[in-house]
Amino acid sequence: GANGWVLTSLHPNEEPVALEHMALYDTHQKKWTTLQGTGTVPGINAIALAQKAATMVFIGADGTAQVLDLNTGKVLSRFDTRINAESVLSMQFFLDDSCLAIKTAGGYLHLYRLATGEQLYYTQLQDAYMEYLQIFEDHRNQRIYIHGGSNSGLCLDVNSWSSLGQIDDLLYYHASLDLLYQANGHYEAAPIAYAKIPDTMQLVTIAREAL
Repeated sequence: GANGWVLTSLHPNEEPVALEHMALYDTHQKKWTTLQGTGTVPGINAIALAQKAATMVFIGADGTAQVLDLNTGKVLSRFDTRINAESVLSMQFFLDDSCLAIKTAGGYLHLYRLATGEQLYYTQLQDAYMEYLQIFEDHRNQRIYIHGGSNSGLCLDVNSWSSLGQIDDLLYYHASLDLLYQANGHYEAAPIAYAKIPDTMQLVTIAREAL
C-alpha cells in the first residue's frame, strides 16, 4: 500500500479470508506483524490499506466495515455499510485517510466517514462497471475528483458533500500545479490537453446547464 505496508494472506478455501491467516510487513520498520482475530466479523470480502496512516479497513461477509490499527491490531471503528459485501469491486481511503470510498457492482459509489460510519454521499457513476476507482484530492478548493473508469469524472464539494458537476474525459488531477488533465476524446491515440480547473461558481454553472 501507499502507506508502506505489505499485506499477505493464506487462502485455504474459497470462503471469505479469515483474518488469522493474514500478516503485514512494515517496510519502514522492516518487521512483520500478525493480526489475531476480528471480534465479530467471521470473514473478509474486501480490503484496503490507508494512503499514509498505519491503518486498514476490511468489509466482512455481513457488510460490516472495520478499521484496524496496523501496529496494534486494535479496531479503531466499526460500522454497517448496508451494502452487499459480495458486490464490492474496489475501495480507497481519501481526505487524509479519514474517509472511505467503496465502489460496488453496477458502478454504485458509497462514501463514508470512518470515525462515525456516516454515509456522506451515494450515487451511480456513469458507465463505470469495472473495478477502477481513483480519487484526486483538491485541498486548496476543498473538493475531490472521482474517476470511476468511465468517460467522465465527478466533482464533489467536501464541505456540503454535494456534486459540483461532471468533468468530461477526466484523466488526472495534478494538485501542486492545480491542473486538470483531460483527453481529447480520441482514446486510441490520446494526446492530453491541459485545462485550468474551473472555480466553484463555474462548476455550478456547468451543472445547471447540464440540467
